Amino acid sequence: MVQQWGDFTAGPYDLRIQGEGVVADRAGSLNLPGREPASLAVQKRFELEGRSLTVEYEISSSGEIEGDVDFGCEVNLHFPSQAECEAGLDGRPFSLAGPVDCGAGSIVTIVDPVLPGPLRLSSSVPGQVWSYPVQTVSQSEGGVDITWQGCSIGFKWKLDFSDATGLALRLSLNF
Repeated sequence: MVQQWGDFTAGPYDLRIQGEGVVADRAGSLNLPGREPASLAVQKRFELEGRSLTVEYEISSSGEIEGDVDFGCEVNLHFPSQAECEAGLDGRPFSLAGPVDCGAGSIVTIVDPVLPGPLRLSSSVPGQVWSYPVQTVSQSEGGVDITWQGCSIGFKWKLDFSDATGLALRLSLNF
């Protein structure tokens, strides 16, 4: 079961402009069951250049953190031709129609025939990748309508705090 052990969704990030991008910093804690809270810092650097959005993550701790700790990031996307989209992870095809554990990899490619070219989501560190549909439910005269709104692509990585930095990676979205 996936569970949130950090407090990073509960508070704001400090934002600043640096060079051509934006940096978001957040000091928080990791609250693993049966253990004392451990300090954790997350820094995200965002940069948009041409048709590429890059986010660099650095996750670090000043304390000692042992055991299995994962970090996940998801990107929600919409495609005009959902039924005709082709998706792949490192060249292995997968479907955007339902929840899928795509396996380990680093490059997700999605081709929609309406768009001028493929969308490519790549990670500098291979991770576990999953995909699931983003849908809305509404009531209509005919009953309940479920409408496909897009898909969510997620990456998950193991954190290793044998040194101060548990994870440093770069995610790039090229379109």
